[in-house]
Amino acid sequence: MLATEPLGSWGPSAGSEPSVLSWSYWQQGGGGASRSEIFRNFGLLVVAVIGVGFGVWRAWTAYLQAKAANEQARIAEQGLFTDRFSTAIEHLGHRELPVRLGGAYALWRLAQDSSEQDLVSVVDILCAFVRDPPHEP
Repeated sequence: MLATEPLGSWGPSAGSEPSVLSWSYWQQGGGGASRSEIFRNFGLLVVAVIGVGFGVWRAWTAYLQAKAANEQARIAEQGLFTDRFSTAIEHLGHRELPVRLGGAYALWRLAQDSSEQDLVSVVDILCAFVRDPPHEP
């Protein structure tokens, strides 16, 4: 390209070879390249575009799978918390003192391991137990 040509010139200018984007450039063999090299390079370009598209698609599906796995793990964790909470509540209402103490310790452990919202529920249950302990029959 000559210094006097404007930048981004797409068409052929006077006295120079045809532009890469012109039909005459490719009919002449692409600046010294043989037709087999041109077809090979075009094939590589097609394969590269398909490969990049596949890579983007695979990255997106991996992201969605990871997001679904995280959601399943969160749901499983909530289910485990609910089971432990229910068992601890049952132990608080038991007749024997050691079982009731085990329930209180289980609730305290849940309070330490849980979120702020669950902590309030556990503390409310423990406070209610202290205010009104189960009566011996």
